[in-house]
Amino acid sequence: MTGSELVTIYEFSYGVLNRNLDGVSNEESLFIPQPAGNCINWVLGHVVTARNLVLTLAGGVGVVNDDAAAHYRRGSGPIQQGDSVPDIATLKGLAG
Repeated sequence: MTGSELVTIYEFSYGVLNRNLDGVSNEESLFIPQPAGNCINWVLGHVVTARNLVLTLAGGVGVVNDDAAAHYRRGSGPIQQGDSVPDIATLKGLAG
C-alpha cells in the first residue's frame, strides 16, 4: 500500500466517522450498550489510538498521549462513569 492510498482510506473513513457521529453529544457518546459492548467514545478513541500507532510507525509525532491511549487500547476495559477520557469533539478532531 502506498502512502497516497493510505491517505485516501483515512480521508474516506474520517468522512464516514463525521457523518455517523454528527449530532452525537458527549453524554450520548458515553452510553454503554446493554447487554454488552463499548460506548461510542471508546470505539472512536480506539480508532484514534490505532491511527496514532500507524502515524508513529511512519515516523510522525503521535497525537495521543499514553494516559489517554490506555483507555482505548485493544483489551482495555470499558470506560466507566468518572473516567477521565477525551470528549467526543476532541476525539473527532484527533481522528482527522
